[in-house]
Amino acid sequence: SSRISTNSSSASRIHGGEDESPALDTDRAALEAVRNSGRIILLRDAERAVEKKVTYRAWLHEFSPRDACDPERGSRISSRAGITSAFAQAWIGAGGSFTDDER
Repeated sequence: SSRISTNSSSASRIHGGEDESPALDTDRAALEAVRNSGRIILLRDAERAVEKKVTYRAWLHEFSPRDACDPERGSRISSRAGITSAFAQAWIGAGGSFTDDER
């Protein structure tokens, strides 16, 4: 994969990992921190819902309404929230289970 650094002192570099600026490392660290914070929020919210004993669909309806009821799939849970999704993995990680129609 190629990367173009936007750092003014190295704008002409087009490399993936060679001689990259410290600013790029900082950008990567910041991006990873944002990704991790999103995962933490998702898991924390799933844990709260499991504690309240709500269903996966009910939690999705609160957390991501468009994924709880997809009209293009006959009002089933969207494909973005299927068993292998980040939503479902957070739900499983929080100790949640699925009803037959949520699978």
